Amino acid sequence: MLRIDKVQMIEGITVYGDDENPNLFYVLPNTPRFRKNGDDYAFKFVKYRTPIKRENGKLGGAFAFFDVEFTIPEEQLDAVKEVLRQKLNSSESGGGGDVEIGQLTFTDGKASINLESISKEIVETVWNPGSPALYGNYITPFTVEFTPDGAALFQQALQGEGGAVQVAYDLYTWAKLPPIKVKGKFNAEKFYSFYQQIDLNWSSWSKDAYREKIIEKVRDSDSYEISFEWGATTDPEIQKDIREWAHKTMEDAIARKMINAMEPVSEKGRKKPWGKKHVTRDFVNQKISSFTLEFNEKLPFKWNPAPRGTLPNIEDFMKYYSEVDTDDPFFRQLHVPISVNADFADLPIHSVEVHVDYNHGNVHTIEQPLLKSPDDVAWFKTYTDGENLNYNYWYQVNYRGMSQFFKSEEFETDDRNLVINVDDTGILVIDARIGDLDFSEISQAIVTLRYDGGAAEGFEECFSLDRMSKEHKIRKVILEPRHNPYMYKVKYVMANGRKFESDWQKGDSKTLYINSPFSQKKEVAVRTIGELGTDVRNIFLNLVYEDPDNKYVQKESLILSREKPYVTWAFPVVDPSLGDVTYSGTVQYADGTVEEIDETCAESDTIVVGPAIRNILNVEVHPDLIDFEEVKLVKVSLLYEDSKNGIMEKKDVILRQDCKKPACWTVKLKDRNLTKYQWQATFYMKDGTFRLGDPMNSEEPSVVPKLPGKRVRRKGSEFRDECEFEEESEYRED
Repeated sequence: MLRIDKVQMIEGITVYGDDENPNLFYVLPNTPRFRKNGDDYAFKFVKYRTPIKRENGKLGGAFAFFDVEFTIPEEQLDAVKEVLRQKLNSSESGGGGDVEIGQLTFTDGKASINLESISKEIVETVWNPGSPALYGNYITPFTVEFTPDGAALFQQALQGEGGAVQVAYDLYTWAKLPPIKVKGKFNAEKFYSFYQQIDLNWSSWSKDAYREKIIEKVRDSDSYEISFEWGATTDPEIQKDIREWAHKTMEDAIARKMINAMEPVSEKGRKKPWGKKHVTRDFVNQKISSFTLEFNEKLPFKWNPAPRGTLPNIEDFMKYYSEVDTDDPFFRQLHVPISVNADFADLPIHSVEVHVDYNHGNVHTIEQPLLKSPDDVAWFKTYTDGENLNYNYWYQVNYRGMSQFFKSEEFETDDRNLVINVDDTGILVIDARIGDLDFSEISQAIVTLRYDGGAAEGFEECFSLDRMSKEHKIRKVILEPRHNPYMYKVKYVMANGRKFESDWQKGDSKTLYINSPFSQKKEVAVRTIGELGTDVRNIFLNLVYEDPDNKYVQKESLILSREKPYVTWAFPVVDPSLGDVTYSGTVQYADGTVEEIDETCAESDTIVVGPAIRNILNVEVHPDLIDFEEVKLVKVSLLYEDSKNGIMEKKDVILRQDCKKPACWTVKLKDRNLTKYQWQATFYMKDGTFRLGDPMNSEEPSVVPKLPGKRVRRKGSEFRDECEFEEESEYRED
């Protein structure tokens, strides 16, 4: 495809390079010229007069009939090829081979002439079909009517050196720009933490003490930015359209990704539970939402080279000049140029036979010209019956290598320029080409194209596009004008072997670009809680992205370790706002045990995983109430059980006379609400005996064992061990 930044001027001709093939070039004539039929110009200047004044008071004027074309003389084109060949074979380029001259395919166009803008005192009217032929030499016929002053002026201006007629073409073809990159980032975070500690000390001997501590934190932030790399694209209109698209896409995505406000802990949730002396509440809520928008503009765009210039004057002007009187019947004529706007070389068209019939009053004229190329222009000329300029026509398209032909219905028109367009030739013309497919992600696109005609028999064709085959042409004879759009769907074969199939889509353009269905990329950040490598060896994760609306699935397996505590998973998506990410896996501990991570749906684009431990139980064993004058040592047996989570932790703590600090016991919890444990003390006496204390259940952070003693009686109650009573009092004081 033509690359607009690969341009050079050779022998006065503008030459463009191809975006892929270094040996392929496109040449554009710089100036138009009057078309020639052999050695003669397709030009006629007729000056007339009339003996009767018109309503505007004028007595005459002139008509100019001519064709304009853009073409390059063969000798000039050969000179251009020779220069290109020398450049290809030069040592600097390091290339070589034959020079190829490509044929540009124009999808739309129009032509205008400077005479249209000249004062009505000089030019009465200018007529042209508006659109030139889009094939061959891009011929456009013009008819100009001059006032009497204009007739005299241009009769002189069109003779001699120079030129007086200027023509401007707007011809649109597909071309490519250098890459344009757009990148946008959005990040939003909401954080809320609540810490509360309540301590109530009951005292039998003094006033009770109550202490409450609350720490509450809130953080809310969000931001986004967009950057553009325009490359060689300097057109402000193109930049404006892409900038508006990027901001609108970001704003729509932000609206979908915005995090709701976090609710603080309620007044009810802050109250002290009934019967509890010590309460600790620690609540943290953090939500993160982020995404990245990336856009790499590789799509082709419609480009207008806009050739224009001044037509060189015609040699021997008087050869094409005549003067007539309007009383001559010659002026009561209808002149209609007839052409075919289709590429005969590319299409299976042998010829087009046009039947034109003018039948009014005493005038009956029939012409049947045969056209065999887009450069053929036939003229239908007839006398007219008064002001009636309507005529009838039909045409027949003959195909190469086929006995079948297409004959149109009969039409009535007063069109002053009869053009048979390519869509009217009974051929379905579609050029399927690779658009913005990224072959690092998509290895192949399998296209199924279907056309259901009216009277014609429908057909379906399947073809494949990939890195080696980037274009497929459909030239199907349907024996009727194309009235309906075609339907197509695409099956994308991903580089990892997975497949994604689009729904049926409508197409109406002759050029069908197969683009990537994945407009953006989605990034999922996977992070771990805490440090790996001590208790936890590895974390294995299986991630699945599923977009049920588009029947699209992506999968990924990850391993997190001390050396790799975080991973970012990036993959193409149809729409980042659609689809969900789920994950599951296992936590492998250093001792060989394994903990399952149940399947979970990710709430944001950041996934945080780690061991299921929620809290830690810390217990201190104090020797302060042990009389080591009688006791040699004390063994305190500690037991914690969580049968639901399969936890049983045991420990024996030995207390001797030289123990100055409390012994510590730490248990990792999986259920933060289950903090009850059991302890029992065994006292080994200096006289060789031992005493065994009763098993005790506790949730307190401290254990203070005391030697069991004699039984005592409290007033108004049964007998109890003195050690039990005293220890319970000490326990409540803690």
